[in-house]
Amino acid sequence: MGALRGPATEAVDRTWRNDVTIGAAGFVTEAVIFGVLYSFGVVLEPIRIDLRASTSTVALIPTVAAFTLFFVGPVTGRLADLYGTHVTVAAGGVAMAVGLALTSLARSVWPAVVGFGVLGGLSAGLGYIPVVAQMAALPTRRAPALVGFAVAGVGAGTALAAPLLDWAVGTYGWRATYQVYGAGAVVVLGLTAWAFSRQPSIRSSRQLSVVAAIRPLIGRSDFRRLYLSLLLVCPSIYVGLIFLPSYITQHGLSRGQAAAAAAVLGICSGGGRIVLSALGGRIEPATMYRLSLGLLAASLALWLVAGSNYVALLGYAVMAGTGYGGVVGLAPTVTASRHGREGLGTILGGLYTALGAGALITGPAAGAIIDAAGYRPAFIGVGLLAAAAALIVPSGPAAGQH
Repeated sequence: MGALRGPATEAVDRTWRNDVTIGAAGFVTEAVIFGVLYSFGVVLEPIRIDLRASTSTVALIPTVAAFTLFFVGPVTGRLADLYGTHVTVAAGGVAMAVGLALTSLARSVWPAVVGFGVLGGLSAGLGYIPVVAQMAALPTRRAPALVGFAVAGVGAGTALAAPLLDWAVGTYGWRATYQVYGAGAVVVLGLTAWAFSRQPSIRSSRQLSVVAAIRPLIGRSDFRRLYLSLLLVCPSIYVGLIFLPSYITQHGLSRGQAAAAAAVLGICSGGGRIVLSALGGRIEPATMYRLSLGLLAASLALWLVAGSNYVALLGYAVMAGTGYGGVVGLAPTVTASRHGREGLGTILGGLYTALGAGALITGPAAGAIIDAAGYRPAFIGVGLLAAAAALIVPSGPAAGQH
């Protein structure tokens, strides 16, 4: 199937085979990219020792990757709108192979920052926004479920890659491991790019620059409200990912219990992406998105009163993970319902810069509050921000969008 434009996609008769193919391609793409990106922790110490660097300096490598991922979104989304998702995914495979090869040759931290941080983050940007945009724009009622399944690859890839990379680094060293992973990634992403080329996509008919394409969106209140909702909910997403393990150990529980709670949060995040996104195909996506935001707010209320009760803390992890998964999985579908399908990659790229900004702000700000006044004020503030995010989400499709 070639690229399709506008309403013509409504006439496409999609089958289960079509949807399974593109769903599997999206899942594998995200698993391969984020498997190595989000498993950096298992190689941090070997890299630090090898490069004779401080932990804080080496930690800059994945931080730059996360920053790059979200802030190249408008550009990679626009490229997908103009040339197709298969082009960006293939380019992402090349970027990952080159980036990991450069990292493996590093004799100081800065080449690794460029290789893993900049090129690795670029690879993720080329593979994430374009993929979820193409799936959210598909002419099928299963589109929300497909988006959820694809982004669930992020968690699944991390869960599979972390122990595999840990074994490989211990057996062959981190340099050889990254070289082999990069070579494998370019092959696998080449295959998923081919699968995407066989699927319908809505190419933008207007050859606009990224700035020209995004500028009209800023004037729309529904875009501003969606953007603000993501920005406000960011702290409730990241506070658990960053601070839950240390909170648990500081309250007299074991490191094993802390790791288990973090794993529960991650598992429920993957489940939330699939289940809540699938429900978004039967219930109004904005309603499910608002429910996910509310679930994150409620999870902070539970954490606020949990103290050292481990069962309550696991309850927080379940609620927060599910809500987080729902927000990430449903945001593309809500955006499509408000803004239509054409140019969706550019729109999502602009929207997701909120996640990058939130990531940069949350850690230092929440950490400063916790250091100065303890966890309770941080929980209250973060929970109120999530509740505010739920209140400002626009309801229903925009006029003229269906």
